[in-house]
Amino acid sequence: MDVTFKIGTLDLHSILSTYNVRYETTYQKVITTLDNVEHPFPAPFRPIVTFSLFPLTDLQSKSVYDALSGNIASVTFTDPHAGQDRVLTMRVTSDLEFAFGLKSIDGNRYYKGGEIELRAK
Repeated sequence: MDVTFKIGTLDLHSILSTYNVRYETTYQKVITTLDNVEHPFPAPFRPIVTFSLFPLTDLQSKSVYDALSGNIASVTFTDPHAGQDRVLTMRVTSDLEFAFGLKSIDGNRYYKGGEIELRAK
């Protein structure tokens, strides 16, 4: 896949299985005029990046899990809609415990599969 995808300094573009960028419309506030009509005031679109990975080695699983487990990370990704790379602070909104199973009692994790979703702050 010819995209840029980094979480912090961890480059994941070579192990991406699926990759999707979509936008969510958010509203900062709703203004009600004197005739009781509501007018939503939109905020900028919020990008949502959804991805899955090819099977990972134990070392790769640990580094990806560690990068995502902070729940908030700086993400560099290719925006196919704008045709350029963007750097945004994003938070993990999917269940990491579901995607990364516990392999042993010492806390090592492995990637079970599934999609991981990141949402811009």
